Amino acid sequence: KINAKASPLNGFRYVIEVVEWSPVKRKKYFLINKKYFNNFFTSINDTLSIMNYEVSNELYNYFLKSKDYSRPDSSLWNDKFWYANQYANKYHWHPNFDKYPVVNISMKDVEAFSNWLTEKYLKSTKVNAYFRLPKEIEWVHAARGKDNIPSYYPWGGSFIRNTKGSFLCNFRPYLEMYMNYDNYGNIIYDLPPNSDPMLCADLDGYSIVAPVKSYYSNEYGLYNMSGNVAEMIFNADFTKGGSWTSEIHEVTINNREYNLNIGPDIGFRLVLVKKNE
Repeated sequence: KINAKASPLNGFRYVIEVVEWSPVKRKKYFLINKKYFNNFFTSINDTLSIMNYEVSNELYNYFLKSKDYSRPDSSLWNDKFWYANQYANKYHWHPNFDKYPVVNISMKDVEAFSNWLTEKYLKSTKVNAYFRLPKEIEWVHAARGKDNIPSYYPWGGSFIRNTKGSFLCNFRPYLEMYMNYDNYGNIIYDLPPNSDPMLCADLDGYSIVAPVKSYYSNEYGLYNMSGNVAEMIFNADFTKGGSWTSEIHEVTINNREYNLNIGPDIGFRLVLVKKNE
């Protein structure tokens, strides 16, 4: 009902629309030295080490500053959910997202970053080594922990919750009230019409992507081997670990997700390979 006259029946509320975020002065970048590499990587064997968590925006922005390389495509956030505005406008550069995994990058971007980090490592340590994406067998071994015992998840069990009922990784859980089975016994979800595509996503603690050191680490001290962002694999057309958009069966160790489209649900971590002298 439209009534423009002043009346004791009429009130109002307001909304705030952010049109543009002002640039934020970033603090001085951290030192990438021998100590930094020692703290950032865990040894799997005598020649192979793996990053403790996904490559972050903080580290990737250091690379961008050093090499004047193109920034990730922020427009790719917009197709994921209706409130993606702050992610599209801030995620790749704002300090508030420094500790979040870098996303929306290509294999070519990963290669350029790996070469840059190799240069930094050689200069800092004088050790003959190089960085690359992990091979699937290396990723699986790292996810399963020191004893390499076959299990569904990096925390060594077959359940997605701990004893207190809390989810152990960042994926896309659905309420059981929406879960059903088709005629072949496959799980399907009967979501309400026109519902939010991220319905129930925050049940695991984060509605979208989470910071790189979230939840609990596995035996190797590696974070987010399941969930958060799906991780690229060396010379492969699939990712491992699943992401914040994945369902429960897609965040298991053995699963492969055949989706290498550049997007906000795919990131990466690297391995350090020492060369024989």
